[in-house]
Amino acid sequence: MKNKSARIFITKLGVAERLLNAAIRMVLANEDELAIHAVAAAAYRVLRDIKEKRGRSDAYDLFLRGLFAIAHDLAIGKTDSIPKTFAYEGSPLVEIIESIRDGIIDGEIKTFEDVPPIKVQNEALFWNEFNKPFNFLKHAKENSKDALDLGRLKNEELLMRTASVFFEIVNRLTPEIEAYYIFSASHLEDSGLPEEIRLEFGYLTQPQKRKRCLAWLKKRGAGDFPVALI
Repeated sequence: MKNKSARIFITKLGVAERLLNAAIRMVLANEDELAIHAVAAAAYRVLRDIKEKRGRSDAYDLFLRGLFAIAHDLAIGKTDSIPKTFAYEGSPLVEIIESIRDGIIDGEIKTFEDVPPIKVQNEALFWNEFNKPFNFLKHAKENSKDALDLGRLKNEELLMRTASVFFEIVNRLTPEIEAYYIFSASHLEDSGLPEEIRLEFGYLTQPQKRKRCLAWLKKRGAGDFPVALI
């Protein structure tokens, strides 16, 4: 009997996890922004599709998170007015934000997921605009003479969104996600990180942070990362 080589299979979720982890390692290695975007966007698209199959739209959740954040700031007195972007004449969002604020104050709404369903208009248009950089990088059949505004990449936002959807689906973080959060948020007072971590990482330069995080990832089997983010 002839020996047959083993066949290895991977799920869509497994693909997304590996792509996300690879994109983060590329950031920490200070590699090309275009390559990072292509890998991260591919991971996000897979995770977004999985999430939609489970009954939730990430465009809807992004919209809802924004409204919840404004309502929460109103409820705790951090701000006393709705931003003009949302409070223009005839805007239906004012009443929605105020109702979320009241729900937070009454204790009925604790997270954005507690907010009653709100219809998102033009979701296809939203994704078309969001995906323009990724689509530009994928092919040149119909747009070979086009040019890409590199300011549209917004890789940090893309990676945070991708990591957030991954956590929603599997309820865990990878070592790369933990490292990336410390790399990108340790300088923020409201990051939620322990004070000792903010003090240790918050004053390092970006190259120093990259070096520290990469060094840990290379020997991640030897011990735990300096903070548990869950």
